[in-house]
Amino acid sequence: MTYYYACSYPLTLGSIVRAGKWGRINKIYTMPPANPVLLLREVVFENVRLQHFSDRPSRFNSAFLCPNISSFRDFFKTKAIGSTLRGRT
Repeated sequence: MTYYYACSYPLTLGSIVRAGKWGRINKIYTMPPANPVLLLREVVFENVRLQHFSDRPSRFNSAFLCPNISSFRDFFKTKAIGSTLRGRT
């Protein structure tokens, strides 16, 4: 099966996208010069998930894949580089 993944750098053949990259980035976030608004937003998202959707996976421990190119374009409408992954979840 083919999946689509968005990142700010090109992936090469054989690249491995580990689940939880967003969480690892946020855990090493320090102020300054980090953006406190971004950190606050992520804390709020996680608190809402815990309160209302505790059965759903955390953004901090997930990888975001799209099943087709149309979904990918809808999900990620920025200048990031898109990569195609082949594999199973």
